[in-house]
Amino acid sequence: MKEFIKNWDEPKRKYLSEAITPDYQKKVFNIIEAPCGSGKTYYALHGLVETILGGNPQYNKVLYLIDTCPGRDSIIEHNSNLCRDFDQYIDTMDEIAFSEIEQKNDKTVVITFAKFGVLMRKMPEYYKRFSLIVVDEYHSIAWPLNNEKMDILKEYKNPKKMDPISINHLLEEQSNSYAAMKGIKTAALDGEATVVLISATPPDMHTWQLWKDVPVHKIQVAEDVFRYKENEVIPFSDPKAVLNQLQPGEKALFYTGHIKNMKKLIEYSRAQGIRCEGVWSLSNKEHPMTDEQVAIREKLIKDGEFPDGLEILFINKSMCTSINIRTKVSTVIAYTSNR
Repeated sequence: MKEFIKNWDEPKRKYLSEAITPDYQKKVFNIIEAPCGSGKTYYALHGLVETILGGNPQYNKVLYLIDTCPGRDSIIEHNSNLCRDFDQYIDTMDEIAFSEIEQKNDKTVVITFAKFGVLMRKMPEYYKRFSLIVVDEYHSIAWPLNNEKMDILKEYKNPKKMDPISINHLLEEQSNSYAAMKGIKTAALDGEATVVLISATPPDMHTWQLWKDVPVHKIQVAEDVFRYKENEVIPFSDPKAVLNQLQPGEKALFYTGHIKNMKKLIEYSRAQGIRCEGVWSLSNKEHPMTDEQVAIREKLIKDGEFPDGLEILFINKSMCTSINIRTKVSTVIAYTSNR
């Protein structure tokens, strides 16, 4: 489905903290399905923590998992009094020393799925440090990720000659996504921690073999929960035609899944005299960003402002979660087959 959305509106409704029925259980996946703009992140960091851990919670007993590094950075940037990144010194200590030092650093640990996978392979009981595990944007954790699969298999001379069972075992051994999914499942079934999965676009989990034996408990959310509303949705097939329809000076956010496509569209836009730039993951070695792009990325995470002097900002999956653009943007273009 390729579409662009004109004129986002924000109707006055209940935020998630007011619209949710907090009936959480252990030894299950507690699923929260709520739309974009409903206040999922705020609720997960505040109301959810207090519901599970009480009115004076130990935030160091909360693990918050997110799909992207920019998402992690944005959460920590805007909630620095409550959240921190993984700390190699503190978070690899034995339980006694960990508890003593964490009292002085009582903050929720925010890490990516990939980092959690790495930690679970090194410390299989890492999850036991926490009483609440939040898995935000959990639809993005399905494994093996295509780029991860390619990175693992490229080390072998003739991966095409490997049989499917051998490939699957190899991915299970080396895939961070697999280790993360396995760790989340183990934490849920263990029952010591409450595991809460959050998404605006939940997947069909019945197709996920690794999680199929974990009971699912869907948390009720009122229909009048706050959400972004699109005034007009226009399907399209030719992204260049959409770019040509934009008015001079109009601010547009353009999502595309692939950096190569993004670069072609940036080149085309600039040839039409449109001021634009694109940002993606810092860890992409094949397509390193310029200093200007890195600065735009950092400003988005820190301030949530649409870059000055630009008419179109191109982003991909690495920048589309847990980052709020507070500048008014009249048009959002989604060039993807993933609805």
